[in-house]
Parts: sequence; structure tokens; C-alpha cells
Amino acid sequence: RMPKDKKKDKVDREASRDSYDVPGDDDDDDEDTDSSEFVPKAEGDDDVLQTGWLVKGDGRRSWKRRWTVLTRGALFYFEKPKSTEPLGVVALRNFADYSPDSDAETRKPFSFSVETKSRRYNFCAESSGEKQAWLEHIVTLGRLYKCQRDAAE
Repeated sequence: RMPKDKKKDKVDREASRDSYDVPGDDDDDDEDTDSSEFVPKAEGDDDVLQTGWLVKGDGRRSWKRRWTVLTRGALFYFEKPKSTEPLGVVALRNFADYSPDSDAETRKPFSFSVETKSRRYNFCAESSGEKQAWLEHIVTLGRLYKCQRDAAE
């Protein structure tokens, strides 16, 4: 087992990388983790905007329920709420686009996708209202980062 401070350092390193494709991001992390609450940090901002269960998938085949934490800088997904190390991170500063209605493509109700510069992430909420809440936060923050990027170029 990795000590807590080393896990936090690893998460901070992951959150500071330009590409948020986490090595080994196959969603099969079965490590039993400490039961203490963990609040991820990204972009130096630890404000948690939303938490809850989303189902994350690769489009049609592999779908797994993930505890999801949205901060101002990133969307983290974990195996369970008490997990201390995320299975993956979606960097909102790399936001490129989104699809609010991926139901036909994924064959899952209440699904949506978020695209970064390098990857597409598919999620499925438990209800239409939850889907709207997640998208409202993610798209608003993603567009702000995208505007900042465009202005800097």
C-alpha cells in the first residue's frame, strides 16, 4: 500500500499533466483503500462542486458504476466513495466539446459524453435531472477553460 501523502502527490501529479489519459486507465483497479474521506485537488482549487454516481463506459461494451467528484479543475472518477486514488481524471482545462444526448450511440438512457483534446469520455446518469446537473457544471467550466485557452493563443 502506498502511504496517504504519496497517493495525494500522485493525484496532484496526474491533475497537473497536460494529457489526462491516466496510464492503466482500464477501470479494473480492485485495490482496497483506506476508509477516510478523500477530496481530490486539481488546478490548485479544491472546491467540490458535485459528487455522485455515474456509470462510465467505452461506448457500448464495458460500463462500470463510478463515484464521481467534480471540482473546478477536473472530473475525478473512483471505484467507490471512500477510495483515495482516482481511477481517472478528466481535465476540464482540456475540454473540447460535449454531446448532451448520447443515448442512441451508447444505447444507455441519460448518457452524455465529454471530449478533451485527446479523448472522449462517456457517462450515464441515473436520471434526466442528474444528467442535466452534471452537464451544467461540466460544460460551463469546460467552456470557461476553452475561452481562456483561445484568448491565450
